Amino acid sequence: MIVLPVPSFPPFHPGRLFGILARMFSQTLARLRRVPWERVSQVALLLLLAWAILWRGGRTLETTLLLGFVACAVVLLQSQRSRAAERAVSPVVWWLTIAFVAWTALSYVFTTTMNYGFDEVAQTASLALLFLWMARLPEEAKVRTSVLRVLSVTVLLACLIGVLVYAMGPLNRFVGTFLDVRAPWKNAWPNAWAELLLLAWPVALLLSRPDAEQGRGAIQTFWKIVKRTTPAGVMVGCLLLSFSRAAFLAFLGQGLILLLWSYRRRFSWKRGAAVAVGSLAIALIIFGLSNHLRSRAHAVQSLSERTFFLAPEGASSVSERRAFWRQALVLAMQRPVFGWGPGSFRFAETPLMQDVLATSDHPHNVFLKAAAERGLPAALLLLVLAAVLVLPLLKGLVPSWRCPLKGCPVWCVFSRIPRRELSSGQVLLLTALLGVLAHNLVDFNLHYIAVSLPSVLILGMLVPTHFGRTNKKFVHISEFVLTVILLAALLHEGFFAITSTLARRADARGKTAQALTWYRWSAGEWYSRDLPLALARLQIRAGAPDAALREMRRYTEVTNPVDARGWMVQAEIATTLKETQLATQSYQRAFALGRYTDLRILHGLLPLLALQSTTELPDRKEEFSLVMKRFYDAILKNSHYVALTPNVEAFVGMAESMAQLYPAEAPRYQVMAAGVARQAKTERLRQAQLESQVLW
Repeated sequence: MIVLPVPSFPPFHPGRLFGILARMFSQTLARLRRVPWERVSQVALLLLLAWAILWRGGRTLETTLLLGFVACAVVLLQSQRSRAAERAVSPVVWWLTIAFVAWTALSYVFTTTMNYGFDEVAQTASLALLFLWMARLPEEAKVRTSVLRVLSVTVLLACLIGVLVYAMGPLNRFVGTFLDVRAPWKNAWPNAWAELLLLAWPVALLLSRPDAEQGRGAIQTFWKIVKRTTPAGVMVGCLLLSFSRAAFLAFLGQGLILLLWSYRRRFSWKRGAAVAVGSLAIALIIFGLSNHLRSRAHAVQSLSERTFFLAPEGASSVSERRAFWRQALVLAMQRPVFGWGPGSFRFAETPLMQDVLATSDHPHNVFLKAAAERGLPAALLLLVLAAVLVLPLLKGLVPSWRCPLKGCPVWCVFSRIPRRELSSGQVLLLTALLGVLAHNLVDFNLHYIAVSLPSVLILGMLVPTHFGRTNKKFVHISEFVLTVILLAALLHEGFFAITSTLARRADARGKTAQALTWYRWSAGEWYSRDLPLALARLQIRAGAPDAALREMRRYTEVTNPVDARGWMVQAEIATTLKETQLATQSYQRAFALGRYTDLRILHGLLPLLALQSTTELPDRKEEFSLVMKRFYDAILKNSHYVALTPNVEAFVGMAESMAQLYPAEAPRYQVMAAGVARQAKTERLRQAQLESQVLW
């Protein structure tokens, strides 16, 4: 028998283990210190810019959270060397920016729609920090050029993807990558895409520098310039394919600005003509080829009809914008100090609607949106900030002149604005920004991070160096505090964003118990959006209507009292629980808030009024008939795709109820119901065919 020797181990010493762990920690910490974190944060910013352009235009919660985290990283990870070399920003610009962020936060504190708005507050704070960071960077900083290059290259890639989407998909307008690939017929944003192109094509022209080309002769020089204009031409061609009327007007304005500056600087007309001809020629080639590819499988929209408002939705587009502007002014006057809260326009506007589903997330004007949602002071701060930044640049575009009228107040103001002499690169960047600003006067797409992020960074590049005295210590401490507050809020919402996403996915899969668990975990979420409504419906399915009613009462009384959907769900639950008085009151409130948003409100209210009152229903017959008539006309025209919504079934049910209540008019209601059902069947069949044409 062989006996193997037993190995001997040294005695265990806890102190030795602690020393090993301490050395490992110190080595890891030393390696982390050697990482160029400032450069890493800047690369993260560039990647975020590309991600936002390629993924739904950045209009997602995860992109907003990423924007906040990246902004915090860029500010907090600045090196001492960078801080020493940074430029000074004018105290006026700094105070206006910080004041706008602070007023936005106060507006969110006093909001009427607590389940919405956090994303806009986080986006505003993040963009403000990045704007001030970019404004302080030295003009020779490499990251400035990197931002412009990433913007141009990513937009060109998105244009290529967009050509495939336009040729193969059901959309008759070019949207680039600004769409949800799961349902492109429903979630696509051509106007936001057009606004990004208004920003990108002057940047592409700046980077390609076609005016610097020189050949052996005039023809060779012309050919080289044309080749250099290819990126800008591709973007202009995709801009034409978006069929955005507001973008067309803004593009013409951009061309006039460049023409005015070229005339003032005595720019060579031959080179200018070569740049213009080359860009437009390539744009027309892209426009023609893309439409030729699309025409093989789908109908092509007429550019002239779209441009001159001859398309079916042309007149309604103008009238609805005017209505939104009037409604925004009314809302701003009702709550002039802090507004209705960030992101509240979609709810606060519905009682002012005069047509079916004529609603929007914004009033189609950046300053009116600020006035209605954040208060008149916020709109004034934004307007003054824009004037302080843009007017000196605009003055540099026009030649010096003197008003012939003595004591002219306009001239007195204009003469006090400092003039900035602009280089060709600064003029192109200013042209890009003015295109975005002009588009946001008749639309609003700055909630797309793919548009707002590069716009703010380019605006920061145009801020002049301030040579006066500034309290750098106070400025940096203030921005540090703002960054820490923003980071804490993002961490809070980031956790709940994960839990609420898991809850919604479990709810969609029919896992009721799991969904309820995750919904309970998400109870502290600020940006809960429609979570309370989904939770109440889930509790009803789980057989807990009392809990659902408590949830909805908290929602309608505290969280969002101007959401007609919440009152309607509360009325439905109260009807189930046979609480007739509460159901009637809830339906009445829902009808007052959203009579033209959902006909199911009136459909549910009619039987309750018939049971409880013998006079109210006859007295309000004309009012209810008008609502029915508006829905009837809208469904026959399929305005805002209302024929694809449950309003059709609600209309048929209402027609039956009205026929029973008023037998003398029963034939008219029956004819209306038959017409609505027939039109809805046609539109839904057309929509099914459209969805089947998606090739991916």
